[in-house]
Amino acid sequence: LQSINYYGKAKLMIEKNIISLNKKSSLNFIILRPSNVYGKIEKISSEQGFIEASMIRMLESKPIVVWGTGEQTRDYLHISDMVDVVYKIIDKNLNNKIFNVGCGESHSLLEVINILENTLQIQASVDFKAKRSIDVDKLQFDINYLKSLIDFYPINLTSGMKAFYKDYVSHQKYNE
Repeated sequence: LQSINYYGKAKLMIEKNIISLNKKSSLNFIILRPSNVYGKIEKISSEQGFIEASMIRMLESKPIVVWGTGEQTRDYLHISDMVDVVYKIIDKNLNNKIFNVGCGESHSLLEVINILENTLQIQASVDFKAKRSIDVDKLQFDINYLKSLIDFYPINLTSGMKAFYKDYVSHQKYNE
């Protein structure tokens, strides 16, 4: 396993340290490698998380910033699926394992924007910037190992984004 940027290298170092502690002291561990988790409604930042940031920028009539062409793909996972996986792994006592947690599908940033446009009924404005060297062109998680150990059927991106927007609107009304 290799990483292409400092962020990935730091995560890999932490994993190696956890595994080393397990070997030295029989410390049980579970390592989760989540894909791009979306759907949280508390303290949404216009800078973190492409789906959240893009939705907020669209609702505020601001352009979405895309580094590169928008054809780069990511594996997006709804927060409810992440929580479901955590509960199931703990419930089955699946210790000393590493899990990729994603939906197992890859979607381009342009697809995400298109789904948001359909969900919000707002035309997006997109500000394309030069591709950054730290960005990966394609990211899709292999979740077969995870699915071999637990029942896991992640929500599709369109349904997940609609649920996220519905939750966001409800949260906004509740906090008025």
